[in-house]
Amino acid sequence: MQNENIIFKLQAGAIKLHQETRRKLSALSVEDKLLYAEFTELQKGRNIEDFFKITSDFFVMQEKISALKEDIKNLGLPGTNEILKNLEKASLSERMLTLDVLEHITNYVGSAGEDEKVMNDRKQIITTKIADFLKGGQIVFDDNAELYGKWSNFTKNRVSRKGTSSHQSEDEQFAVRGPFVKEALFGTRNDVTGKKHTWLQLESHPTGLRYILGHLLSYVIYKITGKNVGPYGRSEYTEKNSLKLNKKPAYESQSTTEQPPPEAPKLG
Repeated sequence: MQNENIIFKLQAGAIKLHQETRRKLSALSVEDKLLYAEFTELQKGRNIEDFFKITSDFFVMQEKISALKEDIKNLGLPGTNEILKNLEKASLSERMLTLDVLEHITNYVGSAGEDEKVMNDRKQIITTKIADFLKGGQIVFDDNAELYGKWSNFTKNRVSRKGTSSHQSEDEQFAVRGPFVKEALFGTRNDVTGKKHTWLQLESHPTGLRYILGHLLSYVIYKITGKNVGPYGRSEYTEKNSLKLNKKPAYESQSTTEQPPPEAPKLG
């Protein structure tokens, strides 16, 4: 009898969870329902069939995007409202790429303990790195090129940049395009030890005849200022001076100021 009661309670709980999940899905906007459908297809393509896991992961992604909106509001970048509107219109590929970058930034900064001031300082470092990303700074990830493998397999909003990029890459370069990232160009690079890294930078304009004047202007600004030109500003982090997100945290919880990044292998 006791086992039967446990089984009954588990079944009742599963039914309730299913109903609540269905209610949340039905409350989505038309745009978010389309994102959910695309997200579901992508996960099934990775042999993830569980309805609850897929749905839970989707809502976690949406919650992270909402948190990112708050971070962007605190950046003080020109045209913040436009940035937020663009993020609202971002494709699934753009959202997933952006959250991958945010995750690596967070891991790079490291933990900060429970001291309120230290936590606030850590948050400031994270938002500064997010700003560098949005301004077009080139980021190099300590990831054995895992992000390159993930992003290059996106089936939507991803284009080849083979033969159309001046940047150095060990593998074919691709770009994710959309209203938020504009042109997220990425490739790979080996360091002096032979370890392969993913690199990424946002560009203010895609390539192509339609955008040739904007792309040319960005190049001229880069040559004059020595800074990359991204969709939301300019960054000192260029191919020659990239922002290296090492796995070893750069932040020490005992300090209330940003620490310099740990020594990284020189990239060729």
